[in-house]
Order: sequence, then structure tokens, then C-alpha cells
Amino acid sequence: MVVSPNRSISQNYTVNDSIVVTNDSELAAVANNGTGTASDPYIIANRNITASIAHGIHIIGTTKHFRIENCWIDSSTESAIFIQNVATGTSIIANNTLNNNGEAGIRLNYSGNSTVENNTVKNNGWYGIHFFTSGFSTITNNICSNNSENGLNLYKTRSSTITNNICNNNSENGLYLYNSGSSTVTSNICNNNGKNGINLASSLSLTIIANNTCNNNSWNGIYLINSGISTVANNKCNNNSEYGLYLYKSGSSTVKNNICNNNGKADIVWDPDRFTLLATEIFNFILLYSRIIFFIFVTGLLLLFLFVSRRSKEVINLTIKTDLTNDTEKETKSSRKKMY
Repeated sequence: MVVSPNRSISQNYTVNDSIVVTNDSELAAVANNGTGTASDPYIIANRNITASIAHGIHIIGTTKHFRIENCWIDSSTESAIFIQNVATGTSIIANNTLNNNGEAGIRLNYSGNSTVENNTVKNNGWYGIHFFTSGFSTITNNICSNNSENGLNLYKTRSSTITNNICNNNSENGLYLYNSGSSTVTSNICNNNGKNGINLASSLSLTIIANNTCNNNSWNGIYLINSGISTVANNKCNNNSEYGLYLYKSGSSTVKNNICNNNGKADIVWDPDRFTLLATEIFNFILLYSRIIFFIFVTGLLLLFLFVSRRSKEVINLTIKTDLTNDTEKETKSSRKKMY
């Protein structure tokens, strides 16, 4: 564990250079209070950190529950807070101000089911908030603005909830998800970003993008690529330089009730991939020709029925005629016998 000497600067904050924790004992030593359980996590709070050569707070490989809150971390050369390989569901990062750091404001690697909420993350040299292989997490009510790449970045972080975040004025995307399907992205504001407001890439299957506002972005309001079977609904995507809503190679998605106006090239574009187009063409072909085949089949049945009915009548008439002939012959023979 590396902890700089503490220097009290106010009743609310204690100054540190950096905090590095590599096991549960070090986590307990650096915490303000708590016992490390889910109901009473270790608390790291009220720290003012400027890390000249490292991350502000770096926690690796712990198994106890902890919460980092009310910290001010500014101008670290790497990430302000870096959580790495901690036990699933043990980390909460809340109510921190993390600005002007060399990499990300908040970075989580292999630390699933984490909660990141109510943080202000601005002017960082990389991403505002970055998740890597940390699925089933909750990211809510954060401000991720003016960062050098994406405001909020998820990579291989499936089945997460991203809601009520403000991701404005970032150099690339406001919110970017790669290979992070089955997530819920709702009620975020992603305006004035250098590329897309929201970009969902290679995130196939059941992602919901709803009730977001993505205006005035340099590329698209919402852009999906290779992310089919998604639902895109009730979003506002106005005044973007290219498209309001653009789905590319993202077939079998549901798009409904979006408001997309005054976008540079088009408001809503759905450009499925060749496989989807081929599948659609095959389906339409089968649908079209199944109707024709059905019509031919029904017509054939009707003609067969008419033919059988007609033949049946002919057989009946022939039978009746034969019977009458037989009766006539019998009567003639009987009359002759009477004559002789």
C-alpha cells in the first residue's frame, strides 16, 4: 500500500498524493470507517488527491465491499480512480469530482456488478468513465463532459444499466458501447459531441436505447453498427450534422416514436447488412410464392371438387339410365310372354 502523508486542508478534505490498495488488509487500513460488508462497506471519503506519477486511487484484487465517495481528484497523470479485478458487486463510486486527469476519470477493469453514480468527470485526457469487462453494472446520474475521447465508454460490459447521465462536449462520442449488448441505455443527454451522441457497436441482442436526447452532434445523434435485435424508441435526435438516427448492419431491430428533425443528411436511416437484406428477400419470396402456391392449391382443390362432382353426376345419371333401360327391357319381355 502506498499512501502519501496526510495534510489536513479543511474540515472536509484530507490531501493525499495517491492511494494504492492491493489486498483487503490495505483496504481496511486506508478506509475512513466501515467493516467491509455489503451493509457496512469500507468508506474512502473526503480525499483531495493530486497524483503526480500515478492513479489517484488504485484498488486491485480486493474481496471486501467498499465505497469511494466525496473525493476530489485533479490532475493525476493516469486515471483518477482505477478499480481492477475486485470481487463482483463490491465496489461503489459515488459523488466524486474527477477532473483534468491524464487518462480516465473513472476506470474499472474486470470488476462486474459495480455502481458508479453522481460523479462529475470532466476534461480528462482519455475517457470520462471507462468500463472494461465489467458487466451487470449500474452507471447513473454522472456528468461526463469535455473529455478528450468518449464521455462514457463501455467495452465488453454486457447487461449494464446506463441512465440519466449527461455526456456533452466530448471530443468523440458522448456514450460509446462496444460488445456490450443486452444493456439498457435510457434518459441520457448526449449533446454537442465530436462524433456521435450515442454509439452502439457490435452489441448484438436486446439492447434498449430509449428516452435519450442526442442533439447537435458532429456526426449522428444515435448510431448503431452491427447491433441488431435492439430497441430504439422515444429518443430526440435533432440538428445533428449527418443523421439523427442511423442503423447500419443492425437488422431485426425495433425503431419507433423517435423525434428526429433538421439533421444534415437525413433524419432516420436504416441500412441493414447484406445478410439481413438476403434474409428479408428470401422471406418476402417465400411469402409471395406461398400465396401463389396457396392460390394454386385452393384452385386445384376447387377444380378437383368440380370435376369429381361432375363425374359423380354423370355416374349417377348413367346408373339411372341403365336402371331405366333394364326396367324397360324387363317390361318388354313380360309383355311378350303375355302375348304368347
